[in-house]
Amino acid sequence: MRPKKTLGELTPGDLSEVVEIPATAVRVLWVDDYYDGPLSGIAEWEGQRFRFEMTDRSTLGHEEAVSHRRYWLIALTPEQLGEEEKWQKLFCAHVWTGFDYTGRPEHRAPESEHAKFYELYAARAEPDYSGNQVVGWFQT
Repeated sequence: MRPKKTLGELTPGDLSEVVEIPATAVRVLWVDDYYDGPLSGIAEWEGQRFRFEMTDRSTLGHEEAVSHRRYWLIALTPEQLGEEEKWQKLFCAHVWTGFDYTGRPEHRAPESEHAKFYELYAARAEPDYSGNQVVGWFQT
């Protein structure tokens, strides 16, 4: 059995340090950050919700990064997951549901509503997941 690793301990070259999870076993629930494809968000695996983060953002802008992205699957505390869910709910209510795959009804708020999310989001404390356990990685 492999020792548990945290996000702060792993580098893009450390894929062998954690288990590979088949992409077909992972369901992306929503995307938080996007650049020519998802960079981070929340996914479900084996009935639990996890944070996913692209393993190597230095590849952005390269053709390979569009077609072959690798993501860490990161365990969250109940409090961290609650925060992620809160921000996603606000984003969907005041901006749009375009990157939400949870079954929420399609919604695009008028631009006048966007500040109700972005002003609060800009003032929040940036989450730090560096001490969270990485349970595996998957590739799209």
